[in-house]
Amino acid sequence: MQKNLRWLIRGLVGSMALVALLVAGALSYINISQWLTLSSTRIDTVRGIESLERVSLGGSEQTLYLRGRDREKPVLLFLHGGPGVPSMPHARDFGLRLEEHFIVVHWDQRGAGNSCHQKISGESLNREQYLADTLELIDYLRERFDVKKIHLLGH
Repeated sequence: MQKNLRWLIRGLVGSMALVALLVAGALSYINISQWLTLSSTRIDTVRGIESLERVSLGGSEQTLYLRGRDREKPVLLFLHGGPGVPSMPHARDFGLRLEEHFIVVHWDQRGAGNSCHQKISGESLNREQYLADTLELIDYLRERFDVKKIHLLGH
């Protein structure tokens, strides 16, 4: 009986060690993959822009991620499907080709991703407020980049 118990304990300890090793390996793989993606898609040219910024829109702090190879290119505002669903984590997945031709502005809208915080009232999560935030952001981008037009892309 004791012999069986010892084998059972050894088996459980071995299994737990194996699971811990697999989890550590998976986490390492994820970290290395993220680092490779970030380092291989970094924009560090003189004329380029890569910036994570906070702006106040409609009285609420919201987050922008700006990426482009040339600050003189047209500005493209990417409107994600929102609310609540950020697209910023996928900016490098689908925006790389666009960044050759535009300054791509990824925006976590009110209540989504980095723009989600407890100060936002549920009442402000409505179509009219999203439109007002969008128009305010467009005016902000026009002034910041000294352009008349802001191109919109949405899904």
